Amino acid sequence: MVTEALIIILAYLLGSIPTAYILGRFVKSTDIRKVGSGNVGTVNAFRSLGLRPALVIAAVDIGKGMLAVLAVQALGLALPVILLAGAAAVIGHNWPVFLHFQGGRGSATTVGVLLILIPLELFIKLGAASIIFLITRKPLVTVMVLLAPLGPLCYLLGQPPVLSLYALVLPVLVAATAFTKAQRWERRQSSKGN
Repeated sequence: MVTEALIIILAYLLGSIPTAYILGRFVKSTDIRKVGSGNVGTVNAFRSLGLRPALVIAAVDIGKGMLAVLAVQALGLALPVILLAGAAAVIGHNWPVFLHFQGGRGSATTVGVLLILIPLELFIKLGAASIIFLITRKPLVTVMVLLAPLGPLCYLLGQPPVLSLYALVLPVLVAATAFTKAQRWERRQSSKGN
């Protein structure tokens, strides 16, 4: 039990590494929390820092999710611990201890977690999301299309119920975080205008 708890804490700390903040400081001496939407993630980095830094940030944040799951799998621990470690990495990204719990939305880290757990389903949805991106050019809408109906797709393709539920709940966490952050940003914008 102690080992599992330690692994989940380490997964949270891994997720807490604020990639966008670190790269913003190094690339443009910019605090990503004070530009654009203030979100510490790939989309705000793309808008505020440019394409190349955003691609690096996306890759590292996806890697955080992948590493959290792969490390626990390599230790041969049970599926519940693997799922908790993946969720802990996403929670760490969204509420990082290193930035006073002000992080990103968790989209890229969630993609990394699910890429290891349900690769086929994720790649199917990636095709649909790519088409949506080409039409809308809106990264947040694209991510929502990618992640939103993953749970039912997993169920239809015969994944175990626990994975289907996980593929439903983890994206809901991303959506709820995105909604909360968007509301906060709108309030901040309206208070600036007054």
